[in-house]
Amino acid sequence: MNKMVISVATAATIMLGSAAGAVTVATGGTAVGDGFGITPQSGVSVASNNAAYSSEVTTPTSAWVWAGDINNTNSNVYTFSFDLTGYDVSTAVLSGKWGIDNIGSVLLNGNLLASLPLTITANFNTLHDYGTSVDAYFNSGLNTLVFDVADDGGAAAFRATAIVEAAAIPLPAAATLLLAGLGGLAAVGRRRKSRG
Repeated sequence: MNKMVISVATAATIMLGSAAGAVTVATGGTAVGDGFGITPQSGVSVASNNAAYSSEVTTPTSAWVWAGDINNTNSNVYTFSFDLTGYDVSTAVLSGKWGIDNIGSVLLNGNLLASLPLTITANFNTLHDYGTSVDAYFNSGLNTLVFDVADDGGAAAFRATAIVEAAAIPLPAAATLLLAGLGGLAAVGRRRKSRG
């Protein structure tokens, strides 16, 4: 029975403590082979390197990539999905950095967050901040961040990171009472065991 008391107390601490502040829900970045969350809708990302591309170190880690032939004028759609089930969307914050050779836009659930519409070197020799805390842009369940990017000639490359933070939805009062009741039952069971 002692294990039950510890388990109930630990569960209460975890559930009540997590409601107090924002936590990191999801992170991602572009990577060769697409193993880090921001992935193309078709194809597999390959390295695309150029001395003119920003070499800024990012957290989370990211790399300059492109899905398909980097020397063929084409476009790509990269996505990053995250789930806010159990989190308060009014506390959600999305942030990240991105760059593109040549043009593109960033959308969260169809809402435009940022765009680089002109073919200029500033689009790729520096990384640009993007993000939002507008709660109407977030879904209480699955969310999709879309990078709609295009090459306008010459080599193509794309790089991005994403960080999502939010506070857990607080437990209702009834759940707190239930946890207290379970703790009481465990204590009663322990007393009965010590008498028997």
